[in-house]
Amino acid sequence: MNATRVVIVDAEGLFREGLKTLLQAHANWVVVGEASDGAQGLALTRELKPDLVLMDIRMNGMDGLEATRQIMAEMSDCRVVILTASEKKDDFIQAIKNGAQGYILKRTDPEQFFCLIQGALAGGIAISGPMTDRMIKELSVPASSKVKGIPKEEKLSKREWQVLNCLKDGPTNRQIAEQLAISESTVKKHLHRIFKKLRLENRSQAAVVAGKTS
Repeated sequence: MNATRVVIVDAEGLFREGLKTLLQAHANWVVVGEASDGAQGLALTRELKPDLVLMDIRMNGMDGLEATRQIMAEMSDCRVVILTASEKKDDFIQAIKNGAQGYILKRTDPEQFFCLIQGALAGGIAISGPMTDRMIKELSVPASSKVKGIPKEEKLSKREWQVLNCLKDGPTNRQIAEQLAISESTVKKHLHRIFKKLRLENRSQAAVVAGKTS
């Protein structure tokens, strides 16, 4: 089996070295490049074409979110997984929106870390449990107050949860309609309400939520 080629992008040299040691202590992992900011990470990814980029967020110059967006726009076959200390909801949402295949907290234990990145390489979404638990809780509970210009969040109905849960397997609207014995137009209406309530922009983001609530 060919080794998985990894680029590490993180501002902290000690962290990069520790992560490199951890990865290369396991068979079939090799770190082919390291960068201290997003611009360097983007350049290395263009040059080396790794299988996986482990990307921090907070860095001087280009941050990890923008670097992820540019990498995924140019090299869709590459997998970018955010590896960060940030537990901010906005960072999580923007990372997924920009094409990240996962969002892992640096405090994740090594065994779970390897399980998550292996899942990302296999096409899954790698997200630390604490982040998804917090995200689902915030999105599922009505906001206590209305922020000017932002609609108040509402709980999903039972049927909306059913439609959302169908999305984790990537079905078409027709397939969802057949599974739930409803019309395609009804599916579209439910999806519109789901996206609005959960403040999601597309099916990929919804699939992330669905995959962690099933």
